[in-house]
Amino acid sequence: MDYARAVRLKKMKIYEEKQRLEERMHADQKVDHARQHVSDLRAEQEIAFAQLHRGARTAADFQQWARYDEALREKEGLALHQLEECVDEANQASEAVFRAYQDVYRFRQLAELERSRLQKERLSREWHALDEWVLNRSVTNP
Repeated sequence: MDYARAVRLKKMKIYEEKQRLEERMHADQKVDHARQHVSDLRAEQEIAFAQLHRGARTAADFQQWARYDEALREKEGLALHQLEECVDEANQASEAVFRAYQDVYRFRQLAELERSRLQKERLSREWHALDEWVLNRSVTNP
């Protein structure tokens, strides 16, 4: 009964550990995506700036560029904020994975202690039975 319970607990811990690792991988992917988005926005801004200097002739062109640049900066700010959120989420996932590893380690220690206790009890019973057998044998056959 205890063995079946221990096996179920172990399977549950392994499942939880896998879930947390998957969460961490997903969070890492979100961070990578957010970083790429920020990088793309910066590249777009640099390209637009280069095109402006090649083709701008009037103050209206520069005003249009300024509005476009401001919009790109806002997008970049939002993307950086999303990146921060993704990094926070990834850090939380890392902490969850670490706690899961700690739980698994503690579970293994407890299982080993239980196994050791059961083995000691079994050996104690065997030695007691052997002592009884020796005592009974020596009494019946002097």
